[in-house]
Amino acid sequence: MANYCATSDVERHLSRYLKPVGGSFSDDTTPSKTEVDGLIADIYGEINATLSGAGVSPVPPTNATALAALRLYNALGAAALSASIMLGMGGEAAVKYAEQLQKQYEDRLSMIARGEGVAAVLLSASTTASVISNYTEGDFVENDDGTQKRSFTKGQVW
Repeated sequence: MANYCATSDVERHLSRYLKPVGGSFSDDTTPSKTEVDGLIADIYGEINATLSGAGVSPVPPTNATALAALRLYNALGAAALSASIMLGMGGEAAVKYAEQLQKQYEDRLSMIARGEGVAAVLLSASTTASVISNYTEGDFVENDDGTQKRSFTKGQVW
């Protein structure tokens, strides 16, 4: 697999900004479709390097759960880079959207680096789909000693 996502996945994240130019990247857009394809490849490489750093070898193509997550991560990263190129002229709201995409991508890349989320799925010996907690806040449960802990942790795999 050359990349985890396609140009159309990136376009989905930027559809409202691409509507004035026909809804998709082309040779006439900034960035061009060729440049977006290059950004997708760059992000793919960054994701793989981060996976490798977390002790994960190449993604098994049979793991649909992991591939779906990596498709999103690849698209978010490429959309963030594309948005930073195309939205600089779009006013404050557009710039904030580009920053939000970048943060979402960086948060997911950090999860991989820590061995959480998709990295945890790939590191597990299970070949069945796992449910991953993306828990960020919520209920606490009481330990036997009276202290409190979260009822489940972010990145926990069942």
